[in-house]
Amino acid sequence: MRNFFSSVAYSCLIILGGVLMMTSSVCADVRMELPTDVDVFAVNGEIAMIENVVQLPDGVSQIVVRYDGLLHSGDKNSAFPDQVQSAAYVIKFDAADEVLQLIMPQFREAYDVVQFDKNPDILILAAEGKPVDFKYERLESQGFAIFRDFERELERFNKTDSPAAVPPVRAETWQARTSQGGSAATAPRLEETGSVELIPPSMTPSQQDEATSMSVQMLKFWWQQADDVSRQQFLDSIDR
Repeated sequence: MRNFFSSVAYSCLIILGGVLMMTSSVCADVRMELPTDVDVFAVNGEIAMIENVVQLPDGVSQIVVRYDGLLHSGDKNSAFPDQVQSAAYVIKFDAADEVLQLIMPQFREAYDVVQFDKNPDILILAAEGKPVDFKYERLESQGFAIFRDFERELERFNKTDSPAAVPPVRAETWQARTSQGGSAATAPRLEETGSVELIPPSMTPSQQDEATSMSVQMLKFWWQQADDVSRQQFLDSIDR
């Protein structure tokens, strides 16, 4: 059991080093507060991993959000909750110099998430509960994968006529503006030999927080894969 979770921790470190792509720090005038267990996975065309609060520039923004939490499935034979994820949703809105709240239902069990995906109920509120106009659409995944390539999926999505899509030119402007705010995000570089060279990061406090969030996501995934006996053994090892 100890070897299993040691392997999990090692895998987390490897994946973090290979896929850590984060939005550079920019001057932001819009603050959006997120519900519990609802995470942002992309901001204005770039990969992110943000919990609790996301900072955005004034103007039109596009984010990808998804619920990802521990919920009971209703199976009486299982004493532990399961990792439950909703579909991913692209949300586009226009705001400036204000604090917003993303509102989604409070899920109590896995069935609630299933029902939500059938009929999504999402709101964005500004000060004093004033509704903010926005567009959203489900971001369909391309096949099964442990880690979705949201950047690639958004590129395809933004070429559609969806109301939540943004023109490719705007996406390029976002990326140019972001790159001017700081150094390029850390990413794996594929050499001609086919090997991956990791570019050592110079991480800001914000990037460190996002890296920690990625680790949490990985641990959530491996918790879901373990059976009840393995989960209990892991909890026992923590208490020692």
